[in-house]
Amino acid sequence: MESKPALTDYWEWKGKKYRFDIYPADSFEGLENVTQVYALVLNDSKTHALVVTRNNGMKLLPGGTVEKGETLLDTLVREVKEETNRDIKIETARPLFYQKAYYMDEKGEWVFASIQVRYSIEVDKDNEFVEDPDLGDVIAADWVPISTLEDYLDWGDTISFIKMLLAK
Repeated sequence: MESKPALTDYWEWKGKKYRFDIYPADSFEGLENVTQVYALVLNDSKTHALVVTRNNGMKLLPGGTVEKGETLLDTLVREVKEETNRDIKIETARPLFYQKAYYMDEKGEWVFASIQVRYSIEVDKDNEFVEDPDLGDVIAADWVPISTLEDYLDWGDTISFIKMLLAK
């Protein structure tokens, strides 16, 4: 894996500062200690992506924590189903990037938090969203145009980076 990130982005949530060092990836093989998997779920024409809304109003890509014994793809399938009620075409899973997440501690120093991966994947069965079946906090899963993804996800330069990777 790369030693220098292609992009570093910053985010603030509930008064806490976060840093994400982002690395493009054609494969996640050899990447260790991944804790979270997220998906850019694409519609058939690849013009829209699913965005979930949490009960606190935050909008994110569907995804979540890798559970014991799961592969990254197992997590991808489970989390997309849980959060959106959609089935995905596993054979279309394409690694986009991984990010090393850090938070700023009380001393103003960056502390490593986790490694997260992002895939793009196509929808198989576009079922209607019902509710987060594991009693999670997702209250909606909506198709949004990729061209205006930055209107839904407040991720700074990461959205432009995603669009660039999708264009490849």
